[in-house]
Amino acid sequence: MNTMLEEVKTYFRNTPQDQIDKDWAEYAKYDQIGPKVDELLCHFESFFQFEDDPVYIVELKNPSNIKSPSYSDFFFIH
Repeated sequence: MNTMLEEVKTYFRNTPQDQIDKDWAEYAKYDQIGPKVDELLCHFESFFQFEDDPVYIVELKNPSNIKSPSYSDFFFIH
């Protein structure tokens, strides 16, 4: 199983530019949905104090629901 990064690299390496443009255009409607990341971080700043401590990322290994529609490739930050 390839990593998500490898899949993205393969997509851009093997897909013609006009197809990439067409695929990208399908998602243009989502550009109008907010908030943007920087706005969201400013909002969170009023609730949390961000420190210079490193963020620890924990990735689930061999999740039992990997083939389930509810599975997400995202990781947890603590």
